[in-house]
Amino acid sequence: MTSHFIRLPDPIVAVTLVLCACSIVTTNPLLTFVSILFVPFSMKMLWRTGEPPVLFFGVLLQWLTITVKVFYANYLGLVFTEVHQFPLQIEKTFWLSMLGLFFFTVSLHLVIRNLRFQSPATIEQLVKYYDTTKVTYAYLILFFAFPGIIALSRAIPGLQQPLTKVMEMKWSFFYLLFLVVFLKKENRQNFYFIFVAEVILGFTGYFSFFKDFIIIALICYLTLGIRLQPLQYVALVILGAFTFNLAVVWTYVKPEYRAYLSGGEQAQIVTVSQTDALSKILELSDKMTQENFDDAVVDLVNRVSYIDFFSASIAYVPAYLPHQGGAVWSASVQHILLPRIFFPNKPAIDDSQQTTKYTGLAFAGAEQGTSISLGYMAESYVDFGETYMFIPIVALGFLIGFIYKRVLTGSINKLWGYGLVMPLFFSVNINGFASIKIIGGLVMYFLVVLLLNRFVLIHIDRLVRSKR
Repeated sequence: MTSHFIRLPDPIVAVTLVLCACSIVTTNPLLTFVSILFVPFSMKMLWRTGEPPVLFFGVLLQWLTITVKVFYANYLGLVFTEVHQFPLQIEKTFWLSMLGLFFFTVSLHLVIRNLRFQSPATIEQLVKYYDTTKVTYAYLILFFAFPGIIALSRAIPGLQQPLTKVMEMKWSFFYLLFLVVFLKKENRQNFYFIFVAEVILGFTGYFSFFKDFIIIALICYLTLGIRLQPLQYVALVILGAFTFNLAVVWTYVKPEYRAYLSGGEQAQIVTVSQTDALSKILELSDKMTQENFDDAVVDLVNRVSYIDFFSASIAYVPAYLPHQGGAVWSASVQHILLPRIFFPNKPAIDDSQQTTKYTGLAFAGAEQGTSISLGYMAESYVDFGETYMFIPIVALGFLIGFIYKRVLTGSINKLWGYGLVMPLFFSVNINGFASIKIIGGLVMYFLVVLLLNRFVLIHIDRLVRSKR
């Protein structure tokens, strides 16, 4: 490993050692030990000094989808298999998933390890050239342009994916705004107002976008190069607890709230105003009892955990259906070669249909307004079996690493480069996603970034710089 990667903080090392020692007395000692040890390992492999740790946090959330029920089972005093819907092959699934994530992490590391080191001081020097007020206005323009972009994407289905990736560039401006505000120590009150407004409005959509702002803000904060003190570690724990409670409340209100948003339609749409949506979510959350909270915690754990379908596919393939020999991944690659804007009759993606096919279980699909993905690791198993499933996983890691590296080195400066990789977080946190969506999303993200760098950012950069 090179010195470009962070040195693990002493508190992280100490907590890891204590937790590893405590894992011995849990009901699932080996699973717990491996789960704990993976966190500092991935941190050391993916977190480069001075860079936003988007790769590490994306992998960390993948890790959570694999390991959350290890810790939940320990909390209940149960064996790992007892807390799963499809327990027959669940331990094998855990080990295959962890091994897949290990290879995914290593492949990312191999690509980014030789990136030219950029010290935090250089970023601080760059930030001085930007006008805080102008950057704030640029972000607000994007904020108010969002409804129009969303309406356009719905009106022209062929543009939905490109416009979605354009909208994700909002995170690049959020990063720029965060760094300018906190490194120049200007307009912090305005930033706090924007941040709180974004979190609140994140509750008004069909999905839980509120958590995205909290996670991205944390990534931005950790980019500042601040040496964390004990009180700041405590603050991070409090932030984690706060986010967890928000997620529990969301889990409780979600079924009735989504039905209200969609107007009773079996579709993932919003038919009410943001004001009405906020009023409804406050009304529903006000009814929450302690019993409701406890039930919502269980539902949240079940929702976060995403290896049960993989377990079901191991039980079904090849016992009842042969391995596909690359057909699933091949179809994913072929899908991106037929852009919907030029091929409007291209079949819509129905994740649930594929999950049903490779597990032998019936799932609600697009007609019911539901999408249940098998997940890219399970698809790799379905295609190639236990031994060779890691080949496409490694290839995916290399692809994401290449895109990360190319975006950083191909941007007009390092500040914009770091900003432009912020949306990549959502392409790394992918354990519950189908390969067809992962590949398409990555390619479209890369194309949008290339076009922005070539034709747009140089002009925006000039507009948001200070005159001096």
